[in-house]
Amino acid sequence: MKTGACAPDRRTAPEAMGAVVNHRRIVDGRHALDPARWRAADWEYRALGRP
Repeated sequence: MKTGACAPDRRTAPEAMGAVVNHRRIVDGRHALDPARWRAADWEYRALGRP
């Protein structure tokens, strides 16, 4: 099912997402993203159950 929201996954480039948001903050509720990659692209990365 498609929704209007943009849900990032492992293929999503953090740099591309950064161009369409006001604040580079992301919460990874499924541990599906690479934290080092998102942080390296200047994102504030948080994951449920992780520091």
